[in-house]
Amino acid sequence: MRLLASSIAAFAVALLLLESSAHAQAGAVLERFQTDGVALPPTGAALVDEATAPEVNPAGLALLAKPQLVYLHERNLRQDRIVDSVHIGTGLFGYGGVGLAMQFIRPKGVPSYRKTTLSLAAGGEFVSLGASFNDFSSDDAAFDALTTWDAGLALRPWKYLSLGFAIRDFDGPILSYSKVLPPGTTPPPGFEPRQIPRRFDVGLGIRPFTDRVQLAGDWLFDDQGGASESRFSFAAQVEPLAGLIVSGGVAFGLNGGEVVGQLALTLNTSYAGATWWGGAGDDVGGKWDQAVQLRLSADRYRALPIARDRVVVLDFSSLLSPSQGLLTSLIAPSTREPYLEILGLIERIRTSGEIAGVLIKVGKLPGIGHARVEELRRSLMSLRTAGKRVWAVWLDGGDDEYLLASAAERIWAVPQSTLAVNGYASTQTFLAGTLEKLGVTVDVARVGEYKTAPDSFTRTNMSPEEKQMLGAWLDEVFDSTVATIASARGLKEEDLRKTIGQGILSARMAKEAGLVDELVYPDQLQQMLEKGHGKSLDIVSEVPAQRAWPRRWGVRPKIAVINVEGLISDGKTREDPFGLLRIAGAESTLRELETAVRDPLTKAIVLRVDSSGGSGEASDLVWRAVTKVNEYKPVVVSMGDMAASGGYYVAMAGQRVFAEPSTLTGSIGVFAIKPDLGGLLEKLGVRQETLRRGERSDLYSLTRPWTEGEKQAVQTAIDEFYDVFITRVAEARKMEKVQVDALGRGRIFSGVAALQAGLVDEIGGLQDAISWAKERAGLSGKEVDVEVVRDGGGLMDLKLGTNQSEALTRVGRSLGDAAASVGVALELPQGPLALLPYRVTAK
Repeated sequence: MRLLASSIAAFAVALLLLESSAHAQAGAVLERFQTDGVALPPTGAALVDEATAPEVNPAGLALLAKPQLVYLHERNLRQDRIVDSVHIGTGLFGYGGVGLAMQFIRPKGVPSYRKTTLSLAAGGEFVSLGASFNDFSSDDAAFDALTTWDAGLALRPWKYLSLGFAIRDFDGPILSYSKVLPPGTTPPPGFEPRQIPRRFDVGLGIRPFTDRVQLAGDWLFDDQGGASESRFSFAAQVEPLAGLIVSGGVAFGLNGGEVVGQLALTLNTSYAGATWWGGAGDDVGGKWDQAVQLRLSADRYRALPIARDRVVVLDFSSLLSPSQGLLTSLIAPSTREPYLEILGLIERIRTSGEIAGVLIKVGKLPGIGHARVEELRRSLMSLRTAGKRVWAVWLDGGDDEYLLASAAERIWAVPQSTLAVNGYASTQTFLAGTLEKLGVTVDVARVGEYKTAPDSFTRTNMSPEEKQMLGAWLDEVFDSTVATIASARGLKEEDLRKTIGQGILSARMAKEAGLVDELVYPDQLQQMLEKGHGKSLDIVSEVPAQRAWPRRWGVRPKIAVINVEGLISDGKTREDPFGLLRIAGAESTLRELETAVRDPLTKAIVLRVDSSGGSGEASDLVWRAVTKVNEYKPVVVSMGDMAASGGYYVAMAGQRVFAEPSTLTGSIGVFAIKPDLGGLLEKLGVRQETLRRGERSDLYSLTRPWTEGEKQAVQTAIDEFYDVFITRVAEARKMEKVQVDALGRGRIFSGVAALQAGLVDEIGGLQDAISWAKERAGLSGKEVDVEVVRDGGGLMDLKLGTNQSEALTRVGRSLGDAAASVGVALELPQGPLALLPYRVTAK
């Protein structure tokens, strides 16, 4: 009987607690239900988005991106209880979140109990749903048998508005003491089973000015008390200094009653934080409920400015190199595109408040040409414009590498390094003599004396037109490079030309010539950096991840980036396992364009073209698709190292065309090529016989030359394609066909010369194209997401643009030599080829 009496007494206390708290705020402030656990600092159903979110609104758990651990200790004087709780949560690959919490609750006069909560949420930044299952363990048999369910919804349609709705104990659980009474015993009057009320929380959150100010209002009621007994709570979170958050809250009943308030102070570092809060009612004198919260998170928070300035080391040689081995690339090809990743990385640095500057490790730059070096240099200069420091340490390289290094305010060199800063050259390989010895001949049909792609197989030297064309391009590149370096280093151009004329420079000679400031060993860099900066620095190898909290609300409009990189062909975009040849598949590009058009958040498209051309048919398919897309959303073109021949054919479909100063542009022309291997096969003893049905069914046979009739037929097809080509250009560039023909016939231009000729609209890079696209889409001054669209509809965040960061692309290679030309001829379908004959190299 003593056990029965004590059990009934404990139950009576529990009911009293439950009854007195029946209309308390479930989220932000103060009194708790028996089924509630720890109280949180001032918040609301529309604001919560951490591992502790299930205590107010389980849907907030979906906004977690990475693992988070929170510990809370509460001392509640008004309810005379102590609570210790641990909350663990993590994101589910961007599709939601999962959480686990264990709370140890020790109320006075009532048996202690443990509340275990398992939560699952689905959704993202715009809308999310969540549910929690709560299991209670206690020496109190009635409470030990209790389980409850909670659910919630969060909707964040705009960056300044959030809505939340939560239901606590929505299954209406029954709390009964019948289990602790002897069998057949009738519970005393007043101790019959009681249903725990379903409690509702309707919340509104706003960010009126910035995400540093958050305001929340909640209406709380249950299905037993009615509207007349509902309560309201209000909370405010203000971050006057990065990492310092001051919060306050107040709650009161609709018909008066107790008014309760709460104050909190939070201090955050990047991955850890601490919060103290206290609360009291208007009738409890000096008794404050108090709690402490400690947080560890893999997500970054806005941090107190207590860390030393950081300098990020940018090793472009490593960043541009493929990260996969041959076997890995065959099994699971990489989706990384390193070049645009670097552009995004620099943009993240530019907008980061934690990074004081960058140290460039200058070595060989794999896989990029002169135009992209110009683009990288301009990006580095934007860091200096933004007040960041830029230093460079020289390890190895030539003219392009030094052009990049000249963006730095100080250039240091390793003492035994050399500088191959000696100008630019282009070497073409001619195989006609070799092929003749092998018994191989090559048939060619083409338009334009400057369309010299087949010359590798039909000549033994450069044609006068090719010499003129290449010479003009090299003059522009060399003169521009000399002028840029001389200005950056404070040198006279004539002196710099003499230095370049020496061919190769030791580090000491480069210092004497003014190209290098100091000779240093790696162990001296920290001292040199801090001397130049004037205070202590932390040198880091990675840029801190994007801030994950405070979470942004709503979804932002997008600028889609679609890459046309490499040799244009039918089918899907692909790359050889060695990373030497990339095919820009028209089929993939068309699907990517369709994805961007169908996405309602995508407001404009940037077509990134870095191609020497390829199949005329495939180029025309992409041109047509871009033209049609322009009817729905604006398309702007950003050209990289080259947009030539078929690459230019595609680019002219854009509403605005940007080129780098040295982008190889134009090569408006077309050709068809067919080798005759019959003589070689005969020498090897190989013989073939062909049966035909159709006079020219073996037109592309590799064992015989074209007949005169076949040559004429192919030439007619080539002429027709060329006429279509110049017609497309004339319409796009608002010129006469005769003007385009004069600029065409296979001739290439630099970006600057192309601008003067009217073939492009502006000199600029990817960021300039993105800015124009934003303006064209009416997004100037607004925050946007910039994303690269991948074949199949998957999106990879570029993290460029306002408050964004990141970026992508290996960017396609073009023809590098005659062997590559042969590879292309075998890869591409038979028919007209709009293809640049070579890539210009720095040596």
